[in-house]
Amino acid sequence: MASIKLTDIINKYEDSTSGDFAEWLEKLELVANLQKESDLKSFLPLFLQGPAFAVYKQLAEEEKADYEKMRAALLCAFGVNCYAAYEQLQRRVWQEGETVDVYLADLQRLVSLIGPTSAEPLLKCSFMAGLPSDVSIQLKSMAAVEKLGLNELVSRARMMVSTRSSDSM
Repeated sequence: MASIKLTDIINKYEDSTSGDFAEWLEKLELVANLQKESDLKSFLPLFLQGPAFAVYKQLAEEEKADYEKMRAALLCAFGVNCYAAYEQLQRRVWQEGETVDVYLADLQRLVSLIGPTSAEPLLKCSFMAGLPSDVSIQLKSMAAVEKLGLNELVSRARMMVSTRSSDSM
């Protein structure tokens, strides 16, 4: 039986033109598991190239030494954040010729990107989507906005909306 090269199964990831990073990463982890590769922090960088490898190289040593931290940093750089996932979820409709199962799987993927199964992530996404676009863009550009609680997010939005209103007077 001919041996299979890992690069025949997993393409190298370069940037968003390489596809959905979260899906690519899930496939890489599956292949690593099937290969009984437990050192994912050393395995993952072998499949990064170009911009993705550049992001990996600039990670702190602490992030490179801990697979979960490395994974989170790369997902932050190349993955779809919860707000983009929510916007995609709002626009997503069944496509002619698409199976119902594929449609449902894509909806489930988008919902999983929004956050844990609780009302708060969906509420935060809906709240952000309904704000004036300039306020929403400002909030989304803040560092760690996804980690803010709903009350903190509302406080910041309130301040931005009031500043916006007073600027237009």
